[in-house]
Amino acid sequence: MKSGKAKLFGSRKDLDGQFHRGGGGRSARKAKAHKRGIERQLRRASRHLCDEGEAESREPPVPTLSPREAELKGTTDLLAYLESRNNIVNEQAKAEGWEFWTLAPEDPDYVSQWSNAYDYERDMAISVHSDIYKETVGFRPRVDWGDATLEKIESSIESLYKE
Repeated sequence: MKSGKAKLFGSRKDLDGQFHRGGGGRSARKAKAHKRGIERQLRRASRHLCDEGEAESREPPVPTLSPREAELKGTTDLLAYLESRNNIVNEQAKAEGWEFWTLAPEDPDYVSQWSNAYDYERDMAISVHSDIYKETVGFRPRVDWGDATLEKIESSIESLYKE
């Protein structure tokens, strides 16, 4: 009749595949040392995962804005901003004899999507970057612009124009 661990397990092996105490198996001291080693590895791995999780949960650094970007961020009357911008484009187009040009919509429903001029200009710059990238490379970029400033996006557009 089987006794001890042999009752629990079909053979004389422990859960980790090692023979339990007995002829040719591990001694109790070696088994405990092995168990402590595994527990230590698990604690280290767990601590490492927790540290990574804390790093990911921290708030990303707020990008510093240039004076131009700060001014745009402070411009909350977006409708007036777009009207003045459209007037500038119209004057330039007429002075230079353009045959075709587009203007930003001055519809209040359209304008209500953005809270300030900075957010509007940033979204438009991302759209332009996507269009130019597709034109030069052949497919749309897969970029996360989450914390990119307007100037960073504009410099990326400039580099695409140079290609």
